Amino acid sequence: MIINTNINKSKVRQSWRRELVKQNFNMVATIQAPMGNQYSFEKRMENLAMLGRMEKMFYSVEKNQNSKGYHIHLMMKIHEVSNVLVYKDTLAWALDVKRSYIPYLSEIGNLKGLTNYITKYMKSDQIHYNFY
Repeated sequence: MIINTNINKSKVRQSWRRELVKQNFNMVATIQAPMGNQYSFEKRMENLAMLGRMEKMFYSVEKNQNSKGYHIHLMMKIHEVSNVLVYKDTLAWALDVKRSYIPYLSEIGNLKGLTNYITKYMKSDQIHYNFY
């Protein structure tokens, strides 16, 4: 019997996209810090979530294009977005990384488009992702 796994992967990705859009995240960051493996930042992300500066967050770890190391896409629902630059400092402090390891931090303009981008590799074999 032949099983079309593309259908299953597509359904998984679509389910994730629907769920992430429902979360109504308002900030996104990319974290490009040295990571020995895809789980290196799990405890740091948990600590970030416990700080109480955000309502909820989701992150996805992807391999870098050059296949050396990983990067993180982080979507957050922030209580108060007043100054992105100040929040970048807070995020760097909370994750214990250099500020330069957060090359992108912005309010989300197009949540559906961003969700499609972040979930591009979210199939049944995604490297690592988590909700808090």
